[in-house]
Amino acid sequence: MQKAIEFVLEQGLSVNSKDYDGQTALHVAARLNRLKTVKHLFEVRHVSLNGRDVNGKTPLHIAVENDCREVVEYLLQHGANSLIKNAIGCILYIRQLGLTLLMW
Repeated sequence: MQKAIEFVLEQGLSVNSKDYDGQTALHVAARLNRLKTVKHLFEVRHVSLNGRDVNGKTPLHIAVENDCREVVEYLLQHGANSLIKNAIGCILYIRQLGLTLLMW
């Protein structure tokens, strides 16, 4: 996946470009549990960890919904805001021990 993202970026597309759902490459990498790509996008491409899609979801919301624990841990360790509400007002609740993932 990282190679595909690199190819697209080399063609001149912004790293912050969004799809029809308002999701960036970081949202997609988080959903697919691609930790290496998440790291690359943040550390090399300097993308925002708190970008929101049309539903108000950040990459952290997406990673939690898909039980992508390593990505969740990485995003939290690097400053992703766990208190951002999505478009319908829900915030994430993440129990620290064992990373049990709940959302309401």
